[in-house]
Amino acid sequence: MAGDPLDDVDDFYVEVGRRIRSARMSIGMTQSQLGIKVGLTRTSITNLEAGRQRLPLHTFAAIENALGVASGSLLAPHSTNTKTQLAQAIEQHLTSAPITTREFVQKLIAQLEPTNEGSRNDIA
Repeated sequence: MAGDPLDDVDDFYVEVGRRIRSARMSIGMTQSQLGIKVGLTRTSITNLEAGRQRLPLHTFAAIENALGVASGSLLAPHSTNTKTQLAQAIEQHLTSAPITTREFVQKLIAQLEPTNEGSRNDIA
């Protein structure tokens, strides 16, 4: 049936599952390892990542914790999730960078002017 609200729900779980898989793989964690951390079988993780299995909120929170992602980031629109991942990558690189590099980047950021929506400084 066209416009069936259940299609939207199914799409939602498929997208959340895709994000869980992406986050898990980005840290080199296997489905079995994630399952152990959150009390699920590898098969359940496979089904969650494919969008075939619904998950209770407390399990979702445990997955976020196990993956080390910000609360709600797996639910956020893709562009926000991408921006969050970018910010985390920048932070990770800067943490291990020499102090002179960190100071340079901080000064560079401080020089950026606030921009209006849709300006040339939008990068994502």
